[in-house]
Amino acid sequence: MAYFVVFSLATLAAFGYRFVGKLLTIIVAAMFLTTLWLFYLQAFVIHHFCQFCLLSALVTTTLMALLLYAQLKTSRG
Repeated sequence: MAYFVVFSLATLAAFGYRFVGKLLTIIVAAMFLTTLWLFYLQAFVIHHFCQFCLLSALVTTTLMALLLYAQLKTSRG
């Protein structure tokens, strides 16, 4: 569900809807923090890694990196 929301908001942002930028940032940041928590649980509590969870973590981390890059590029001009 979260990936669908992010995809939808990113599509709206690509078409020039400026109000979705902050919402997109909040949702991706929440997803990233959740990813970090779940990664911690896998590494230090469960001591086992799920391949699908790692794929999801990779996608979420990539989304966060792209969002940070876009914000940095926008703020510089």
